[in-house]
Amino acid sequence: MKTIRRLPPIVYVAVASILSFGGYQLWQIFHPTNLTDRSSSGERILIAPVNSNEKTEGIKSFAKGDYQSAIQHFQVALNSNPNDPEARIYLNNSIARSSGKKNSKIAIVIPIGSNINVAQEILRGVAHVETDTNKRGGINGIPIEVEILDDENNPNLAREIADKLSKDPDILAVIGSNTSDASLAAAPIYQRAGVVMITPTSMGDNLSGIGNYIFRTVPTSQALAHTLADRIYTVDRHRKLALCIDTKASDNISFKDEIISEFSRLGGKLVNFNCDVAASDFNPSQAIDTVISNGGDALFVSSHVDRPKLALQVAQANHSRLPLYSSPSLNTFNTLDAAYDFAGLTLVTPWLNPIPTPSGSFSDRAQKLWRASVNWRTALTYDAASAIVTGLKKSNGTRAGLQQALHSSNFSAVGAAGEIKFQSNGDREIVPTLAQIQQVNGKWVFASPTQPIATPMTSPTQPTTTER
Repeated sequence: MKTIRRLPPIVYVAVASILSFGGYQLWQIFHPTNLTDRSSSGERILIAPVNSNEKTEGIKSFAKGDYQSAIQHFQVALNSNPNDPEARIYLNNSIARSSGKKNSKIAIVIPIGSNINVAQEILRGVAHVETDTNKRGGINGIPIEVEILDDENNPNLAREIADKLSKDPDILAVIGSNTSDASLAAAPIYQRAGVVMITPTSMGDNLSGIGNYIFRTVPTSQALAHTLADRIYTVDRHRKLALCIDTKASDNISFKDEIISEFSRLGGKLVNFNCDVAASDFNPSQAIDTVISNGGDALFVSSHVDRPKLALQVAQANHSRLPLYSSPSLNTFNTLDAAYDFAGLTLVTPWLNPIPTPSGSFSDRAQKLWRASVNWRTALTYDAASAIVTGLKKSNGTRAGLQQALHSSNFSAVGAAGEIKFQSNGDREIVPTLAQIQQVNGKWVFASPTQPIATPMTSPTQPTTTER
């Protein structure tokens, strides 16, 4: 008779844990997180590559409560690098704390650890609103203060941060997260806690209607896809579209479903081809050949915002043989850095920096503040922060009061992308626009599309600079 070996007790404990806990709880066990290191109002530097001795000294002074000294150091740091949104927020927070008043505090959740450029683009929007609001006396005489948190576009981290912020009674509202995956993970927690969450960048349709505390200033995938499909079919007159997307990104999947629906509704046909840029065996050159051999005359390409190289590989393999289209995910300064390969790419976007810039417009004021141009993530975050500030001014300054103000039929706020009004499901009433990578005065920029795009395209020339 065989002797049955008993497994070590630790094995049974592990099995029991797996059966008892969900994926999120297990993630917390095996990936303990110190959220203190991921958050700051001025006590620590989160965007490490953008640093200076003066900024470091400002951090030290802020941590000690010496806000006057912190103001001086952060101001000098900004004089050297005016495009640093973290330093500007810490300067604003130092000024706010030096007033001795109990500040109105909002949080912003950004993907510093996974996409530092996108994180800063988003951060500039809230920094701009904080600067303007506090210079005008704050909210009913009370300054606002901004806490920055890094979720790395990671749904599990987004949940942890949401739980932390929901339990902090000083936090009146949250801006974020960046991706739809992270926002979908965090939204139910904010909803249960009664904390207003406004995402400026999450487009996934399944975010709509999660609850009456969840809002967004960016259009839905459906609205964006409708605008782009009309451009492809009606204006550029392409009749057979292929799609290459990142199936590991929920917003890519949502956008794909919507663009297929809208393009088909208009009468267009689709290339029957499963093109997943995130697949381990994906071959971009083979993908382009397959599209062309199957009669495709246009290609939609997109990738997760943290994985732009996947879409770039497709553009490089394309060699301008097919007109390229995309979602707002590729509307980044990183895409402009690879503009030679993406030349002629047309994408739908919630907001486009006008060329030339009208005097006194948001674009003009942002250019003067940052000494550089901004993109749609900055503009839509500006709108999210503006909505919160306006809502707090029109309410009793509480979480519930803000939610009620935002849902009021009379609510409206002035934003970079026009008037801010929310529908009953938390989505914004906003009309998307189109952008195209073009050369303007020797620079690569996102500009309004001009002529319909024909097939094939001519090869672009290589300018030396991009518009930042």
